[in-house]
Amino acid sequence: MAPNGRAWLDATAAAAARPFRSAVVVDSPEPTTFPSLGYSAAEVRAVDRALPGAEVLSGTAATVDAIVRALTGKSLAHFSCHGVADPLATERTGIVLSGNALLRAGDLLDADLSGCRLAVLSACESAAIEQELPDEVFGLPAALLSAGVPGVVAALWNVPSSSALFLAIGLYRRLQAGQMPPACFRDALRWLRDSTNEAKARELEAVMDVAGSVELATLVRRLRSAPGSTWFADPAFWAPFLYMGV
Repeated sequence: MAPNGRAWLDATAAAAARPFRSAVVVDSPEPTTFPSLGYSAAEVRAVDRALPGAEVLSGTAATVDAIVRALTGKSLAHFSCHGVADPLATERTGIVLSGNALLRAGDLLDADLSGCRLAVLSACESAAIEQELPDEVFGLPAALLSAGVPGVVAALWNVPSSSALFLAIGLYRRLQAGQMPPACFRDALRWLRDSTNEAKARELEAVMDVAGSVELATLVRRLRSAPGSTWFADPAFWAPFLYMGV
């Protein structure tokens, strides 16, 4: 999926020339007026397992300027953040950063993304598009594609944080195994939808020691209260996610 044919051709050409070497992770910016992201630490660990040594910007360090600088030369960009979207006002659409600042489409267009192969927007409404130009598909994913990123993962509407977590775990496990990004996303989404609660608990424990996090330990206990169930088969958990590009 791409906004237009030219974007698809450019993404295809860029993808072939960009191996995965380094990553930047924007992790749970603070302070904000939004709830804390209790599962984001596990997303960071999932990225670092696939690409060790990822640069992490968290808390008050997660500012627009710092992120734009950090994107330079990185082949993977992962955002574990809140997202907001106003389809009638692009200036109120973006990724929520420290102090409730927004990383907007214009900021991404100004960034040096010439080395970036994949951007993962693990944030609500990060794939929302504006309504001012109904014939144009423009939003954060389109901005990233226009800036030269061949592939983007995003969410069309609000998603449970547990869904974003397990999609990330599945995606990066497959990326670490050498799959191409579109196939990683496809198989990770199927795993999110079809795997049992027990399988998810095991994967989470393989990523990090959940004992150090009340939120993650509670999540594992809840999953194991019904180990054979497939709670995430409900479309509310997996349908919002999409992959744009190649």
